[in-house]
Amino acid sequence: MLSRILYTLLIAALLMTTAAFASGEGQSTARREKARALFLDACTACHTLERVRVQRLGKEEWRQLIAGMLSEGVPLTDDEMSLLVDYLAENFGPENP
Repeated sequence: MLSRILYTLLIAALLMTTAAFASGEGQSTARREKARALFLDACTACHTLERVRVQRLGKEEWRQLIAGMLSEGVPLTDDEMSLLVDYLAENFGPENP
């Protein structure tokens, strides 16, 4: 009887872990898609994809560059700026050809 209870608890724990992982993966995908949409709206309104791609900047360099764009009137919240910096560094950083 005890082994059946332990087996049931183990299965329940496994299912909860799988669900938590899937949920986190979904949030990650949603965050990536939001960042991509923000990039397309905020950056490619004025710049070509090629111009962005060849920059190959690190995270701090992207942050400084975007700060300059904010002074030019690009309307981004602090959260949007962080999201965009992360996206640019991940997709157009020095280690990404």
